[in-house]
Order: sequence, then C-alpha cells, then structure tokens
Amino acid sequence: MSSDVSATTTVYLNRILDEVHPMMADALLLAAVPVWFTADLFAAMRQIDDGRNEGLIERLLRYSFVRTLSTTENEPATYAIRPDERVFLQRRWIARDRDAYLTAHRRALDYWENTPDPNPQQQRRLILYHLLFVDQTAGINYLIDSFRLYHKERQITEIERLLDTVNDARFYLAVLAQDLELLDDLLRHMWARVNQLRGLWSSSLATLETLRNKPSLSPLLRPYVIRAHGESLAQMGQFVEAMKAY
Repeated sequence: MSSDVSATTTVYLNRILDEVHPMMADALLLAAVPVWFTADLFAAMRQIDDGRNEGLIERLLRYSFVRTLSTTENEPATYAIRPDERVFLQRRWIARDRDAYLTAHRRALDYWENTPDPNPQQQRRLILYHLLFVDQTAGINYLIDSFRLYHKERQITEIERLLDTVNDARFYLAVLAQDLELLDDLLRHMWARVNQLRGLWSSSLATLETLRNKPSLSPLLRPYVIRAHGESLAQMGQFVEAMKAY
C-alpha cells in the first residue's frame, strides 16, 4: 500500500468534497471504506432509508476514479475507488471524523457477518478486514483461527490472500495511530510459516531468529516462534541447534 498521493489528486478531491452536496461527499467517503462495494453494502453502511442509494451510486460512477468491476446477470454489480483516491478519502475522513469512519467499518462488518456469500474464503477475508478496525484483538484471533485452518489444509494461496488483506488494513490502522506491534510480529511469523510450507527453510529461519531475539515479543506469540524456529533448524540439518532451540 503506497502512502504517496499526488498533489494534483489532493487538490482535485479536496475541491470536490468542499463543493459537492454534503450527501454526495458522505457517499464518496463511504465508498472508499471497503476494498470494493455493492449497492447492498453501500446501503448497509449508509443506513438511511430515503430511496437515494441507487441515485448516489449512479452519481459516484460519473467520477473517473470510481470503477465498475463486474456486472453479471447472476451477481450484483461491484464497484471500487482507485487506490490513490481511496487513500486520500480515508485519510481525510479519519482526520475529520474518526468515529464516523469506524462506524462505517462496523456496519460493513455486520453486513458481511450476516450476508451469505457463495465464496466463503472471500467472505472470511472481508470479515477479517473490517474486524481489525472494529476490534483489533478480535481481528487478530480471527486471523489466527483462519491461518490455522488454511495451514492445516496447506492452502498456501488462501493464506497469502489472507495476509495481503491484513497488509491492506494495516496501512489505515497506522493512520489511526493504533498499536500494531503484535499484529506486525504475527504477520512476520505467518509469512515465515508460509515459507516453511514452500520448503524455503533458510528464508523462514532468518525471520524467526529475528523474532525470537526480540525482547518485546509477545509471550502469547513466543512459544509458536520457538517451535517454528526449531523446525527450520531441524529441516536444515542443524539438529544440535534445533534441540537447543526447543
């Protein structure tokens, strides 16, 4: 996730938000919260039953930075705001009304937790994304449970998608100035475990040694780092070192 937004984009979007009707400005901010959105998700986040949701989406689509991702007969149309504009809009909303921004995440989380999806892996990622904003501790536990499920089944691609989802959320969690030390250490540990699944034992070893030697590593994570560290040593034939590590 890039933190750079061009000066031109900044000036352009500031002018739009300052000049459009407040209802339209709110719609732009809401649309930037999820990675992508549908009409139903937009309505769930807005929670105003005034019959204007469809019209607001039509107006959103007039902006060049709002894209239609898919329109098929059997699935609802999905839309997304381009990355640079999405970064700017979320940063502005966080700076001006942090509580409203977090409320939008809470409503999106409620929507995904209560809306059946034919793609359970995708739904799991979307729940995780918004849960990290609503309750980071609960989000971390959900991440751990999801990781264990996919690791047990050796679903490497799903693990990578899961961790990429966390990386996306992490950028905005940092803007919110949340404490991310445990989440960051957990991500490093999980990427090391992915390398182990791929047989990249030396790559995993370097990361795990760094984590193991970190004085402030969470005691909740330390036993898992020690076990993974010893496994990498053993797989590399360093059996004496592995026994000491264990």
